[in-house]
Amino acid sequence: MAQHVVDKKPIGCIDAGRWNNIQNAYDSDLNSYATCKAYSDCWLNFDFALPSDATVNSLTLKFKASGGTTLQPRLANKNKDQSSFYENISVGTSVADYSWVPNLDKIVAESKLGFANKVALINGLVTRLRWTTSSKTVNLYNVYVTLDYTLPEYSVAVSAGAGGTVSGGGTYESGTSVTIKAIPNSGYKFVKWSDGNTSATRTVTVTGNATYTAEFASLAAYVTYDSIFNLLSWRKYGITGSNATVS
Repeated sequence: MAQHVVDKKPIGCIDAGRWNNIQNAYDSDLNSYATCKAYSDCWLNFDFALPSDATVNSLTLKFKASGGTTLQPRLANKNKDQSSFYENISVGTSVADYSWVPNLDKIVAESKLGFANKVALINGLVTRLRWTTSSKTVNLYNVYVTLDYTLPEYSVAVSAGAGGTVSGGGTYESGTSVTIKAIPNSGYKFVKWSDGNTSATRTVTVTGNATYTAEFASLAAYVTYDSIFNLLSWRKYGITGSNATVS
């Protein structure tokens, strides 16, 4: 099992009006989405794409803020269905760091968002940031999510039949793209893999333990009908020996 801890910035808002409400102000120096106007909610979209067999350990929403108001972070889906679970976070007048760790198990069990498990929840993640003191403006900086998750590892076994060699086997994380290759020996040609694929070099996506066997055939066995017909025709007219060629 391989553990990953990644940070993700929001890629946009659930609707253009809300995105405009935070002025679409990306500050490259502060690495921030700044100045969310009063009387507003903000629904931030993320673009996680975890494999279905990932194990989600934790999710943390992190941000800097100021404005002297109260934020209520929630998780929601893209239909604006939102979880009942949230936390009141009091934001001071000076910029400071804040974070929220939602209970993902409870949110999935609540079923309001329609996600069957934590992986589906993460992949469909929208975070709603609501400020309850609506008469004030809140300044948000460095909004991002830290996700801690684990991916299983699987074996990709490649083997060769008579007449060639293979490469590309090993142990890989779920979701990894792996290139496997079948190399025929002199006098042989590649025919197919054991799953019917006929590309000697191919890329497979790891989703579980898998075995691929390359099949080869001797070139001497490939004599076409036309070649046999021509040879018989030549012999009929007395053309033999070095003058007769099978192609």
